[in-house]
Amino acid sequence: MSSSKHPTWLHRLPVGNENLNPMKQHPQSASSRDDRTLGGIVFLCSALIFLPTIKWVFDLTQTHSQALHAFIILAGASAFLIYERRERLTFHFQLNKPSVILIAVSYLLLALIYLVHQPLLIFPSFCTALASFGLFLFGRERVRIISSIIGAFFLFLTLILFLPVLDWPLRTGAGVGSAEVLSFLGHTTDLKLYTGQPPALILINDGQNFHVAPECNGFGVITASALLSLLLVLYRRISYLSKFTTFVLAIISGFIFNTLRIVIIVMLAPKVGMQNYHIMHEIVGLITYYSCLILVWFFIMKWPQKKKVT
Repeated sequence: MSSSKHPTWLHRLPVGNENLNPMKQHPQSASSRDDRTLGGIVFLCSALIFLPTIKWVFDLTQTHSQALHAFIILAGASAFLIYERRERLTFHFQLNKPSVILIAVSYLLLALIYLVHQPLLIFPSFCTALASFGLFLFGRERVRIISSIIGAFFLFLTLILFLPVLDWPLRTGAGVGSAEVLSFLGHTTDLKLYTGQPPALILINDGQNFHVAPECNGFGVITASALLSLLLVLYRRISYLSKFTTFVLAIISGFIFNTLRIVIIVMLAPKVGMQNYHIMHEIVGLITYYSCLILVWFFIMKWPQKKKVT
């Protein structure tokens, strides 16, 4: 029996020179899958290698509240920049040439740690691996935002590493600066160092003693200001002189706002009494901390950028 009607599925068969081989129809699909697999293996191995470093950073950040707050600011600002450019960010999952070069440099630095016995090389090695991973995820076109985040993170690692060394210089600077401002405002001030275990720096204002504790050294607000400013100046298209100037001004702003915090606390202490001192201390600290960061953010974001060459 014959029929002039054919099953409808016959009309969907390719005709002419159409290629029935799906591998040839998508010649890059296999290469892309290979890149993802190889990249996944490489960066999984890298994560295992750097696991002790990640744990060290996590433990130290958890131990010092100032470092934790600074890291939160860095993470939040980085997330905002990524969100702001979300329409331009797409996941590539490809081992491009810069990504391969960076991961090779990272492993070379790891080898140098054992050859020259310099454990501090673990930090540039770790950050280079992170930059390579970022390029693997988002592609080489997003190198500016990736380098900005990694550059600020490297500064964070450096600062928390030297936190014990920076404590007393920062504490002394905060005490001296606060005493000078209070004296200028007409208060009778003195700054004394009591040697003991541990030693204590005491700010005396109108006969009332204030302990300039490690939490008062300004590390938190100065570090957060430095990280935020470095992240933004690396990302924004401004001249190198402008980048350096705004970065230095951000650090100075952190020192000024920390000094202002101590001055306000010392002046308000007799008025609020000991029963409300802790609450006042925290409120003043939060206001000055975030006021400084907001000032740094808007100051840099309003800085005129160079015109993009097209």
